[in-house]
Amino acid sequence: MRFSVVATSLLIFAASVSSVMGQGVAGWQASAESYSPGFLATGISEPMQMDIGMYEVATDGGVTYEFIYNVPEIMGASSAFMGSLSAPDGQSAGLKLDQWPNSGTFGVTAFGVADYTSGTAHIVGADTHVVFVADGTDMAIYVNGAFAETLPAASIELGGLTGIGHAYNHGSDGSVDPLDGTLIGVAVYDSALSADAISANFAAYVPEPSAGSMMLVVVAAGLAMIRRRNR
Repeated sequence: MRFSVVATSLLIFAASVSSVMGQGVAGWQASAESYSPGFLATGISEPMQMDIGMYEVATDGGVTYEFIYNVPEIMGASSAFMGSLSAPDGQSAGLKLDQWPNSGTFGVTAFGVADYTSGTAHIVGADTHVVFVADGTDMAIYVNGAFAETLPAASIELGGLTGIGHAYNHGSDGSVDPLDGTLIGVAVYDSALSADAISANFAAYVPEPSAGSMMLVVVAAGLAMIRRRNR
């Protein structure tokens, strides 16, 4: 009888854990769409060019660039979430996972002008949420739902045909700063998302647990239940 009760409790617990932890991309996308992005894409596993639309920092306080990524390791001297060189629309600029040269930190580059290197270490080998908010002067960076820092004078505007997972060179139809990994989600907003909105989008993305990790959670909870019942 006791085993039956515990087993039933474990099934209920496993279902509740799955409902909380299983939102993933769908949960993030639903949250992101509630803030009316001008561009949204998922599952980008190789560098490509896409029309992300046109944006103005004068609209609703700025422009927000949001990424969920997983990169196993950094390849090359620099890697970009998004960017353009010799851009006919927007600016020739890039939003960096790793600022040149192998800084180990996020950054922003205005190509031919300046590299703005943050003091915030990037994360590799794990699903990570990073947001850049440009206000026309500065660039605020948020990592995993929390404010990290502001880069002075680093505000940029990317628009039109833009490299995703690299910086696309319009002049040569080439590529620089490729990102070796997956952009799980990308969104661009013609507004400055609030800290609360950024936190909500991060909270909505909870990676689907592996079968092994779920089993460990359930077993640990089961042992705890049995110990409590025995006491």
